[in-house]
Amino acid sequence: LYFVMHFLCATQDVAVDGWALTLLSAKNVGYAGTINAVGQTIGYFAAFTGFLALEQAKLMSLGSFMLLCGALFLVSAAWVAVSPESRQVADKEDPEAARKRAAAAAAAPLAALASSYKEMLSIARLPPVRTLALFLILNRIGFAATDSLTALEMMKRGVSKTTLATISACITPISIVMPVVVGPWTARSPWRAWRWAYIPRMIMSLAAVFLIYALPARDADDHEPTHLTLTYYVAVMILLGLFSALSTVQFVAQMSFFSTVSSDAEIGGTYMTMLNTMSNLGSKWTTSAALYLAGSDVVRRLAVPQPPSWMSAPLDPFYTVNWACFVLGIVAMPAIFSIARRIESTPMPMWQVKGASDKE
Repeated sequence: LYFVMHFLCATQDVAVDGWALTLLSAKNVGYAGTINAVGQTIGYFAAFTGFLALEQAKLMSLGSFMLLCGALFLVSAAWVAVSPESRQVADKEDPEAARKRAAAAAAAPLAALASSYKEMLSIARLPPVRTLALFLILNRIGFAATDSLTALEMMKRGVSKTTLATISACITPISIVMPVVVGPWTARSPWRAWRWAYIPRMIMSLAAVFLIYALPARDADDHEPTHLTLTYYVAVMILLGLFSALSTVQFVAQMSFFSTVSSDAEIGGTYMTMLNTMSNLGSKWTTSAALYLAGSDVVRRLAVPQPPSWMSAPLDPFYTVNWACFVLGIVAMPAIFSIARRIESTPMPMWQVKGASDKE
């Protein structure tokens, strides 16, 4: 069931990527990242904080909430299918050519599918795309533990999901406003914006370790710590707000660049999907590795099993993995920045299949 759900969602994602590139004009295509970030933030907020609030008020169960989301999916899909806006195209594409291409795909769907995979393979063979793939594999190493383990560690120490949802609700406006604020900057200089946010985000990752260190473990009755002051929760919100803002800057910058290089009217959707897939793989392998290491016996044995006299308890794997990611992020930073500058300096025709072929 979950495989089918993810398959259908991924199919919609591909369609929306191509649709966005079709709707936005060439001069505005860099703002696709801003639109993506704002929409995703609102969706995450509704699905996480919204559901927890409804469940806490006993207004809706998980099953009824999933049913509501399914109904919203169907309604939105039906609206896209029948609305006049869905058939509009930007000034960079010939409407007649778009209709002919859609008719050909409908007449021979298997041939169209094979053609899409052939195009994707051609894109993956481009030297700049291979360089970008290396960048996407490395760029999140320094933040992996903070991204995947901080909320879990807070819940492990007794902070309730409701408290985390409240904190998330407080910082959500930042994630909505930031893409709008930095949109013109990231559309103009995406890689400069991405590099600018890297070191501050590393510092925020390190600060998260100290905030968790100040958070005591659960009490004997498994309750949320009651002696935490308002100052502590304000510090948590400020830290997570800054981390969210910096993460948003990098995400919008990356999506803005993706939209720019994949703005070709014919294979834009395929190109955008290829880049997003590489980005997701780069994100998932780092967070999955951090989660695995935090629970592995090897890391637990390395985490100071016999602490010195100044340490009251063995060092938690959370700290070990976070420090390891931080050190790796600092060590890899020169290589990451060098690859980013190489990507930035690559001429735009080299990102296109025809342009690269002509150059060779």
